[in-house]
Amino acid sequence: MKSRDYIIQDLKLDVLSPVEKVGDLYLKRDDLFAPFTFSNANGTKLRQCIYLLLKNYDKIDKGIITCCSVHSPQSVLVSSIGKYLDLPVTIFYGGTREDRFDVLPMPRIARNLGANLEIVTKMGRISVLNKKAKDRIINTQEFFVQHGIDLTNNLDVFFESVSYQVQNLPDELDNLVITCGSGITSTGVLYGLKLYNKKVKNITLVGVAPNRVQKVKNNLKLIENAFNIELGEVNFNYIDLFNTKGFEYKKREKGEYCGIQFHPNYEAKTYNWLKDNIDYKNEKTCLWIVGKEILDK
Repeated sequence: MKSRDYIIQDLKLDVLSPVEKVGDLYLKRDDLFAPFTFSNANGTKLRQCIYLLLKNYDKIDKGIITCCSVHSPQSVLVSSIGKYLDLPVTIFYGGTREDRFDVLPMPRIARNLGANLEIVTKMGRISVLNKKAKDRIINTQEFFVQHGIDLTNNLDVFFESVSYQVQNLPDELDNLVITCGSGITSTGVLYGLKLYNKKVKNITLVGVAPNRVQKVKNNLKLIENAFNIELGEVNFNYIDLFNTKGFEYKKREKGEYCGIQFHPNYEAKTYNWLKDNIDYKNEKTCLWIVGKEILDK
């Protein structure tokens, strides 16, 4: 296998993605982190997953397993890394049919990248899929990338993969807006804002998944305890789109700003909220773009 240092250099993992002033908005363009020639996998979550695997590099030689929704890009992120590292990847799904793998883009792309797709339960509930994966790895010794690329047991990865990227944000902002799905990226950004002493009047997490407020707060407390640091009061606003009437995670929305197409399941929804609720033309506002839609290469 490639050495850890080689991978960091080859994929430019420690290079800061740019912050661009586009029209009236600042944009943290983490969607421009797209290191593979064979895949359009990109973004903050991809870097998180790579660093997670590097942290556990001595445990991944038997392969990688993960589980997610058929609409989630996590399958493609993990499959892309597996292809790069020449490791087998298995994706567990539930509540679907095999014929949908040819229709839905995320499973189709993951399979084209070499992943093995398995339907292991009639339900799509993540807790059930997690249990199936944990039962399997007892025998196979595969490395399990948990839903949302969870970093609870790998707290130092928050800094390497997310918090480090905060340092080139403007030192002072009126508003910083972040899409909140699993809460992992949000935790890393909030941690980074404290580390780099960024002055942000209003931090807003726009929730496109079940409410993650307590998870974010718990993660920050775990970081404080693990590294014996004092982050102080971390204040943020949470906009719970997920529990608003008519909202669906899988429902796509159009969102475009100055020619930049936002991910229809994530940043498009966040941007559509932002433009209706924040006076970004008169207030210094930055939108963190976690990633763009992954299309066939």
